[in-house]
Amino acid sequence: MLFTCSCSYHVSRDVFQAMLADAARDSGRRLQLLAVSGAAGDHPELVNVPETGYLKGALLRAVD
Repeated sequence: MLFTCSCSYHVSRDVFQAMLADAARDSGRRLQLLAVSGAAGDHPELVNVPETGYLKGALLRAVD
């Protein structure tokens, strides 16, 4: 099991997931994406302020 996060606006969700795929390839493992997360409800992401979408996380499981 792996839970990993990014706290950078400069790393988009697409880039974050591509980094996870690259890391899985580099390790020779297959990773199952179990959940994607972001900020809690008390820290809202504003549609018209993209900088507020900087928190992102992923829960993964290595599979054989």
